[in-house]
Order: sequence, then C-alpha cells, then structure tokens
Amino acid sequence: MKKIGKVFGIVAAILVAGLIVLMIALPHLVDPNNYKDAITRLVKEKTGRDLTIKGKIGLSFFPWLGVQFGQLELSNAPGFGPKPFAQTDTAGVKVKLLPLFKKQVVVDEILLKGLQLNLAKNRNGKTNWDDLTANTASNNSPAPAPPSGGKSQFAMNGFSVAGVDIAQANVVWQDQAAGTTTAVHNFSLKTGSISAEKPVDLKSAFDLESGKPATQTHVDIKGQLKYDLNNQSLQISNLNLEAAGLTLKADITGQHILDAPQFSGNLTLPPFNARTLLEKLGTKMNTRDPKALANVALKTQFTASAKQLQLSAFTATVDDSKFSGAFALENFAQPAYRFDLVLDGIDLDRYLPAPAAKTGAGNSTGNNTANNPSAEPGNTVIPMSAIRKLNADGSFRIGKLKAIGIHSSDVFIKLAAKDGLVSLSPTQAKLYRGTYKGGVSYDARAANPLLTINEQLASVQLLPFLKDADLTDKFSGAATADIKVTAHGLDAEQIKRTLNGSGGFSVQDGIIKGVDFGKMVAQIKAAVAQRGNVVQALATVVPQANDETQFSHLSGTAKVTNGIVANDDLNLQGPHIQITGKGTANLPQATVDYTANIDSYPLLITGPFVQLKFRPDWNTILRGQVHKQIDQEKSKARDQIKQDLNKRLKDLFNR
Repeated sequence: MKKIGKVFGIVAAILVAGLIVLMIALPHLVDPNNYKDAITRLVKEKTGRDLTIKGKIGLSFFPWLGVQFGQLELSNAPGFGPKPFAQTDTAGVKVKLLPLFKKQVVVDEILLKGLQLNLAKNRNGKTNWDDLTANTASNNSPAPAPPSGGKSQFAMNGFSVAGVDIAQANVVWQDQAAGTTTAVHNFSLKTGSISAEKPVDLKSAFDLESGKPATQTHVDIKGQLKYDLNNQSLQISNLNLEAAGLTLKADITGQHILDAPQFSGNLTLPPFNARTLLEKLGTKMNTRDPKALANVALKTQFTASAKQLQLSAFTATVDDSKFSGAFALENFAQPAYRFDLVLDGIDLDRYLPAPAAKTGAGNSTGNNTANNPSAEPGNTVIPMSAIRKLNADGSFRIGKLKAIGIHSSDVFIKLAAKDGLVSLSPTQAKLYRGTYKGGVSYDARAANPLLTINEQLASVQLLPFLKDADLTDKFSGAATADIKVTAHGLDAEQIKRTLNGSGGFSVQDGIIKGVDFGKMVAQIKAAVAQRGNVVQALATVVPQANDETQFSHLSGTAKVTNGIVANDDLNLQGPHIQITGKGTANLPQATVDYTANIDSYPLLITGPFVQLKFRPDWNTILRGQVHKQIDQEKSKARDQIKQDLNKRLKDLFNR
C-alpha cells in the first residue's frame, strides 16, 4: 500500500508539474491577439455594438490568471452620434490561480487608465445603454437558488485585492430632455490592499463640471473602507470630502449591500459658505440680503436605502437660524417628504429675490411667465408643476418669524401636500400683541385651481402690523377680524380678480391719522352757513398733515365679489363724533371708493390704498342745501296760505 501511495504521489506531482509548465508556456504558445476578430464578432452578436481593439492583448495563466488590454473602443447606440460609448487606454486584472481551488479569490491590482465614458438620454427618455441592459436581461437566465443550508455552494472562503488604480477617467452625462450636461474629468481612485480582515485606505479626486455656463469644481475624497462580502457588510470610517470650500465628514455602516443595501451612520458639515458653493456650481444668487447663506452647518444621524433617507438627531445652522428635528425622504423617483422641524427664529425676507430692475415702461424685468403665458408682467406666477408633484407631510415650529415684513412668534404650521392639493392648516401665531389662527389650501388638481382662505385675527395692534407690511402708517387700534374667501387662478392677479366670500372686523381705541373728521364737519357747516360762494368754501375744506381722528369703536362687515370688497354698515364712534358709511375697495387695483356720513354730511374717501384722499361731497351737500331751501320756501308758502285762509274765514264769520 505504501508503494502504491508513493506511486500515486509521484504521478500527481508529475501531473501538477506538467500543468504548471503548461500554464507558464501557454502565453508563449497562444497569442490572444490572433482572436481579436472573434472577440469583436462575439460582442457584435451579443450587444449589436462595434468593439474596436486597437492595442495589444496580454494574457497570463500562472501563477496569475489574468488579462490586460491596450486601447479599447465600444461604439455608441444608434441615434446618439459618432462619439464612442466607452473607450480606454489600459485595462487589466489578474487573479492568483491556486487559491481559486480553495474558493479564495486573490486579485492583484485592478488597473484602469484613460477611461472615457459618454452617457446620454435623448428627448424621449431613452438612454444610450438601454440596449445593453436589455440584451443582458434577455441572455441571462435566473440564477439558481442556493441550497437549503443558507449559503451558496459557490460561497467564497476569502477575497482580497492588492489595490485599485483608476487614473485619467472622464465621464460625461448629457440629458437632452432637460438640456443639461454634467461631466466628471480627471477621475482617479487609488486604494491600498483590500481584504475582509482589515480596513483599506482609499483616495479619490476629480473635477466636476456642471451648469450654464459650465463651471468646474475640484473634489477630493479620503477615507477607510472595510467589508465582508459573505455577511454583506460594509464600513466606511473617517470619510472626508472636500469641494468648493465645503467639507463633509461621515462614518457609514452598510448591511445587505448586495441584496438590499441599507446604510446608517453620522454626517457632519462644518460651517461653510453655501452662497459661494452654489455660485461655483453655476447657481446665480440674487437674494435681498447679499450675505444670506454665508454661514451654513449640519450635523445629523441618518439611515438610507434604495427607497428612503431618514435624518434623526438633526441640527443645522443657516446664518442666524438654528434648526432641529427629524426629516425623511421616501421614494427618490417620486419624492415624498416627512418632517418635524423646530426653528428658533428666521427672517425669510433675507432669502427672497432682490427687487427686479425697472424698465422704461415701469415694468420689472426678468419675469417668469412660462407656467402661465397669460400672466401680466411683474405678476407672481404660481409654480403649478412643482405644486402638483409635491408630496409632503410635516410641521414647522418657529420661535420668531419675519415674512413679507410681518413679525410673529410662537408659530405653528402644519403642511400637507399630495396630488396637487396643498394645505397649510392649522396655522397659528402670536403677532403684535394679538393672535392669528387659520388655514389656507390650494387645490391644483383641476385646470383652474381653487384657493380657500379661512383666517382670524384677535386684538392685533394695527399701527405696527400695517406699517411692517408696508401698507400704511395711518391707522392704529386693536383689531379683531375674520375672513372666509375663495378664489381661482394660476397667478396672484387672477386670484385677486376672482376673490369671493365675506368677512367682518372691529377696531377698539384707535386713531386715523391724516384726517380730523370733527374739524372737517365744523368747516363744512361754516362753509354752508356762508352767504358767499359755497362751492369755493367747500373746496378749501381739506385735511392737514397733522390731523387725526380718535375713536373708541369701529366695526363693519364686508362681502367680497370678484375682488371687490363691499361694506354698507360702517359704524365709527368717537368722543364727539359718530360716522356711518358704505362703499367698496377694489383689490386688483388697490383703490377705495367710499362715502362716510358725519352728522348727515357726506365725506368722500377715494384713491389708492397707500394715499387715500378725503374731501367733502360738495355736490351732494349743495343739492341738500337747495332741497332744504325749497322745503323752507314751501313751508313759508304753506304758512302764508294758512294765514290768508284764516284771515278770510274770520272776515266771513264777522259779517
């Protein structure tokens, strides 16, 4: 038996030695370059593309099983121009042969130099790799299921790579449908030894080009990577990304990275100038505050998968504002946003677009009416496409808020948006020593969207409120009001013209500056009492700059019809005066046409909101005086007739 075993051992050694000799000799006996035509025919048969092998093919069998190509070029898909889909200068990989028999994969350095990849999508949404993936799907049969033991029968016992060296790679992505081009130039990736036993150092750099006009940003990435393919786990530590003045630091853990990738970790963005970054990426900044977005920072924990992203323990800084809370993004293809955010305070006016320059005709330049071609120049157009795509559900809690000049505190806003229906309800806040609550919805599901407003103010101080809103500084008092209106439209002007609904208001202990109604009534009475030119006397009855009217109570109701607000029950009560009135306010034109009655004397209030004019209605007053004189003359005539009749009756009886 020992002799037989010895014989088998000798035979096996001879066979192994012969196999090794054959492996060493094969590269010298077989020239793979003789098979270039066969390779290109096979690629043409499987993909329909032309593969051009310009450089030499290098082949090795022992101790490394490997292949190396020189220049390669793969043609583009039909309809995407003459540029190649992909081309390389050098590409190669080698796997150590003997460890394969132990189900161990030992890879030498993976080399790829001079890659040029041109990716594109046409106006119909078709990409220049759709045909490749379709061919792959049709040629590949489903992989056999692993045996009931759990692991595949081909599971590896080990996997390692001496390193990856990618240099001088360029990738261009052209989206013809969106009219955008993004490119990565001079991409490089260098790693240390890669194995499941220890972390691997990696370093990458590239130039990112995007925007119109195109701008370039240099990106550097460093970190450590550790993986375990059998357990499908991945760990990235000390990740550091630098680009355009931005530094991102992160630690990431991945699970099920081959079947259903899931990642978690923490992310930090130290303070950076987001304004400078956006401008470097081609986004022109035109905020009212030229220093807005100059100080931005972020720190959060996260979980992510192919379907969602969640941020927890979220804190952020944007200029002087501090944010915290939670945020989730679901379904990247059709994003759904979920959030609960708390802000200590924010001035939204800082981030609004700066006022546009005026043209010679007085209209603002640069207006965007693409969503609504019928919109008037300078009009605010509602972004219908964005509203109809928006899917969001969340709340904002804001300690202090400034928006369109108005200051408020303890703000709560609940946002719900889906399928074109956007609702801000409930909404509440404290403002100007009073309170606000209400709700607003915009239903864009129909061709003619519907706006619904239901709001209430209570005990709001009018003077600072109207002044901050840049409306007027002529009114003061504690106001309570409610309004319920609806409107249709695609822009602000259409909405103003279609407002319909009702409301009511009351103001306590206020002052109307710029007019003294009591003094005007006295002047009107004096003018009427004159025996001279009453019209000329009434024309001189005009308010003075320092005039004002104090009142203890002002109230009324209003009906809104197609943007016209009508009121017919005004009631103002002051220390020595009482006023009633009726009239209209035209919201689209921002004008007033109103008549106030003071001790039976009418006063006209007309003009734009910001510059109201007060004057006696001298025509009505004169007509009233004429009718009064006629009535007086009629009374005198009646008295005279009566006297004459009485005298005649007395004379008759005396006879």
